[in-house]
Amino acid sequence: MTQRQELTVFVRGIKNRDTALIPVLYKAKEVYGELTVDVLNRIAKLLDLPLSEVAGAATFYSAFNGMNDGDAYDEIATPKSAIWLLNHPEKYIAVKKAVLAKTDIIDVIDSAKICGRSGSGFPVAKKWSLTRDAETQNKYIVCNGSEGEGDTYKDYALFINSPDSIIEGMIICALATGIKKGYIYIRAEYGKAFYIVEEAVKNAYKAGVLGENILNSGKSFDIEVFLGGGAYVSGEETALLQTLEGKRAEPRLKPPYPGTNGLFDCPTIINNAETFAAVASLILHGGKQFENYGTESVGGTKLYTVSGAVNNPGVYETEHGITLSQLLEKSGGAKGKIKGFQLGGGATGGFATIEKMNTILDYEGCRKAGLSLGTAAVRFIGEKESVPELALKSIAFLKDQSCGMCVPCRYGLAELIEELEKLCRGNGGSVDSILQLCDYISCNSRCALGQSSTIALTTAIKAFPEEFISLEKEGV
Repeated sequence: MTQRQELTVFVRGIKNRDTALIPVLYKAKEVYGELTVDVLNRIAKLLDLPLSEVAGAATFYSAFNGMNDGDAYDEIATPKSAIWLLNHPEKYIAVKKAVLAKTDIIDVIDSAKICGRSGSGFPVAKKWSLTRDAETQNKYIVCNGSEGEGDTYKDYALFINSPDSIIEGMIICALATGIKKGYIYIRAEYGKAFYIVEEAVKNAYKAGVLGENILNSGKSFDIEVFLGGGAYVSGEETALLQTLEGKRAEPRLKPPYPGTNGLFDCPTIINNAETFAAVASLILHGGKQFENYGTESVGGTKLYTVSGAVNNPGVYETEHGITLSQLLEKSGGAKGKIKGFQLGGGATGGFATIEKMNTILDYEGCRKAGLSLGTAAVRFIGEKESVPELALKSIAFLKDQSCGMCVPCRYGLAELIEELEKLCRGNGGSVDSILQLCDYISCNSRCALGQSSTIALTTAIKAFPEEFISLEKEGV
């Protein structure tokens, strides 16, 4: 079979043409080795798409353009403690309970205070109700597994070790809302997880919990596993929907929100992997046990990715309400002396000193401490580490990952990193100028990712001003 024939056969075998472009680009790269103009032309003809749309996607995503979007580190992603999410049974008990449930599942979720585990903490019941009540037949459920935030591997740990918890959570969502189609979006760098989840979905079909008439409930639900193209910005929910549609991952303006105008402009529920796993745990274990692991503001267990100056880095599942000090102790204690931490992810997580080590790690506790839980990644900072250098690393990553759609992000981050590099290298650079640039970028960027792109730097300056001032004086 020639290369041309192999690609043609692959395209003809695709059932869902609406989400075909990214999978076809992967296949073309596998078959031809590189995506030349001739290859892109061939894809455009096979899918009946404009060449500009095919080339636009191919040049945007790191899986095809040769850029590096980060790696998956199995060592850090290794579960070090498990309660429910990372220790989920493989017998679809949660789905069976949901089918037999006599109460409204969304009401149960509301009572259990499940919030989105992606960083925003938005109430899950409110999001699901909005889409359930939308008066249209075409609706979708999307699992956001685009875990591109630095130092964050909790969803990866779930995909590798407990894919059924995510699948069951999505099925329960379908049972509660009547939605018939779902997608599990997995980050491009998580190829290992993609194949594990694909196999788990196949097994779910064999068990009768996916497909037509789930466990004789009269309800149907199908799941398609989708490997992303590689782009940090795909973590933003509307940018992720763009990727599924085969477009560049450029965030859409809100409103409208995905709940009413999401995938293919249809009502869409989009939650991250841990959120769906939490729903499955609630239905499996019941409200009373679920609340025992929560706090007044949020229910259930929580996954934290711990890295940096600790003796035992990895993914930890604990009760909500644990403090940073307790989490540090659970992860083997500090490796040497620490002076602070970065909470919420290596790209946009906020910096703080050890004076805030007693912060309670739920959404409300973090807010009271002037912090954000974000992706629940905690990087403990050693006494001899340079905070300005860590902040520079965050900004450099975000500059490379900007989708380039708006001026504040595209040019602002480039200018910001230039000023910060001057400061860190002793070649001048002004803290005031840096803060002014940060204010401009955060206030004028088009999407939430651009607006939050300066958090790491501004919080670093606020928490460790002496380190930045010292560099400024050296460069004078």
